[in-house]
Amino acid sequence: MGGLFSAYAWNKIWNFRHGFLLGLGNTVVTALFGILLALLLGMLFGLMATSGRKGLRLISRVYVEFIQNT
Repeated sequence: MGGLFSAYAWNKIWNFRHGFLLGLGNTVVTALFGILLALLLGMLFGLMATSGRKGLRLISRVYVEFIQNT
């Protein structure tokens, strides 16, 4: 049986498994970093938006509008 499910095709994947696992690891680390950065920025600009200072609210509103419109 040839094609996608042949032993030869799976052997190729098995031979390059270290590269695939390295790519998976890089993807997971990048995703976690992105989630952490988004959480920190969200908390920062959320606190700025609820601040009593007009300047901080303005900066927060400009940032949020810019991100939402891109």
